[in-house]
Parts: sequence; C-alpha cells; structure tokens
Amino acid sequence: FLNGPSSQKALRQELGEKFLRISTQVPCSHAESDILRIADFILRLPRDLPGDIVESGVFKGGASCKLSLVAAATGRRLILCDSFQGFPKDSDKEDARLSEGEKLGTLDEVKRNVSLYGNPSVVEYVPGWLEHTLPELRATGRVLVAVFEDTDLYDAAAVCIKVLYPMLQPGGRIFTHDVIFPMALAAYRDREVWGTLDIHTPPKLVIVKKAIFRRTGALGYVTKPKAREQVRVSA
Repeated sequence: FLNGPSSQKALRQELGEKFLRISTQVPCSHAESDILRIADFILRLPRDLPGDIVESGVFKGGASCKLSLVAAATGRRLILCDSFQGFPKDSDKEDARLSEGEKLGTLDEVKRNVSLYGNPSVVEYVPGWLEHTLPELRATGRVLVAVFEDTDLYDAAAVCIKVLYPMLQPGGRIFTHDVIFPMALAAYRDREVWGTLDIHTPPKLVIVKKAIFRRTGALGYVTKPKAREQVRVSA
C-alpha cells in the first residue's frame, strides 16, 4: 500500500495511520490487508474517471470509516447499503454459523462511527434489504468504480452482482469478503447469476489471502473487462 505513486506517498501514509486507529476503535470483520488492497485500487484510478464506491454489508462501519476517507481523498461518494438489522430470517439455512439479527450494526451506530473516525461529508446511507434498495439505486443512473460486498449470503451476493456489476465502469471491481463463506462465494462462479447479465462465462474470480499485521486477509475480486475484453468474454 505504501509503495504506490510517489505523488501519493504522504496521503497513503496518512490513510494507513488512520486505518490502524479505526481498527482499534470500531469492531471490524476484515483484516487490514483487505481494505488496504481496496484503497490501493481506488487510489490508482484516474481522478477524472467518474464513479462512486458502494459498500454492501456494513456491520459496525469499520470499513465504511476507512473507505469514506479514500472516497474523500479521490473526490468520490461512498454509498452504504445495509439492512442495518443484521442477517435476515432463515440465514442459518444457508450457513449454520449465521443467525437472524447477527452482525447487527444499527444505522445510528454506523453514522456515529463514521462521524467520529471517517468523513461523513461524502457518505450516503441506503437502509433496507438489498433486493429492494439496490434496484432503486440502479434506477438513479449512478456510475460506480468499486464495490465492497461483505454480505456473507448467497442471495445477497447474487443481488449485488446482478445489480451493481452493470453499474461499474469498465475496469471497475467488485471486491468480496465472502471468501470464508463458500455458499456466498459460489454466487461469483454461478453461470445462472451471470447469465442474467448476458455474460455466459463468469469473469475471473481472483482470491487474495495474505497475512499482514498479524491477521490473515480474506478477499476476492472480479474486474469488469474493458470493452474489447468484454467482447472476447461473451463470444
């Protein structure tokens, strides 16, 4: 992360220090390496490339605080999409480790954390179940450069792919923290999910695992191809 463009050296150092502070103040389900990788990707994008950032599955807002700082530094908006009610009913049928209401971060709690440790001026909140709120977000015509999906559930991950992937700029990425949830991760390899977008071969899913700061990262991502690459994928 600190080996980015020399022109960003001071900014990256400042962000890294703030990220570490946030991790000590806000409960985070991610490792430092996960958000550092996402931040590095966003910081390397051309500043004149339009597009905002979406986080789906917010928990207590730890990643939200960090990504809000990145959004502010790059002139983008951060859109936080979550039920703010924890997992939905019957989540345990998909994964026995999950239960209704688990991983709850209320809207007020997340707003408070972002106000204390992030940059609330660039953040928008979209409360509600994703199958309802994401299509409404797409209807606004928003364009995205990056998505951080951390829903832990197949249905929620599938909705994120179907709705948010088309909103991405070519070269944009959906990052997923569902590497440790096989059922949810399966959505990224499901031909039926991608088939709804007329993509007959799912984009390559890159899995990243790296130990850093004494924690192990668990992150994957798919990159939306550039126009010429998209023709080759769909052929």
